[in-house]
Amino acid sequence: MIATPPGYDATQESAARFDQSHRTRLVVTGRAPSQMLSGVLSGTIPADPGHRHYSTVLTPKGLMITDLFMIRMPGEDERFLLDVSPAGRDALLDYFKKVLPPRFAKVTDASAAWKHEVVVGPRSADALGQALHETGVEDVGLAELEALMPDEVLHVDVAGLSVVVVRSPDAIPPRFDLFIEANAEAGGKAAGPFYDAIIAAVPVEGSDAAWSALRVEVGTPEFGIDMVEKTIPIEAGIEQRAIDGTKG
Repeated sequence: MIATPPGYDATQESAARFDQSHRTRLVVTGRAPSQMLSGVLSGTIPADPGHRHYSTVLTPKGLMITDLFMIRMPGEDERFLLDVSPAGRDALLDYFKKVLPPRFAKVTDASAAWKHEVVVGPRSADALGQALHETGVEDVGLAELEALMPDEVLHVDVAGLSVVVVRSPDAIPPRFDLFIEANAEAGGKAAGPFYDAIIAAVPVEGSDAAWSALRVEVGTPEFGIDMVEKTIPIEAGIEQRAIDGTKG
């Protein structure tokens, strides 16, 4: 019998969590960040805070610099949270310095300001709803979480800190990506009440091997492993999701 990776069984039977904080989180602000990013990213720029969009950043020859996920944050001023593969971080930041006018789009590495946890499994919505309820959130529960469509986003305030909940299609069992704002008063550490509650609600921590198995099952390529700088999106099979054909 072949042993399953540590934490994998929990993703099939209950829930497991995966710390993805090694990924890079960038915040883009400025006078016209959506307009500037639209000319750089291959995908659609989110028009509202309720949806996450997947995209690539390409060289003039169509080769990948990286892939990323993009979320528009709520508020009157345009502000975007970018979730970037660690393998593409440095090249992306260098490219942004070359092509984004700082007067119109300012890029800040906010990785230390946000914790990124992923919860996967048939009980993931229940555990997430429990954690929100225990931290005083009454208007978001199991029903609202289960009703989320793929790449749909909820923005929740928990004790004055932002929690961004994304229903991700990148696993066969239900998967939720959680971006948890750090507690500046606690030295910038994301040890706020919701983070503690989600750790308690989902005690099983999945392994890197379990994460890879989940990714391979659904056919999601990872930048730096399955696709690199010389890859074009069509070779990786991501063109339908990552490229907005209406942009010209």
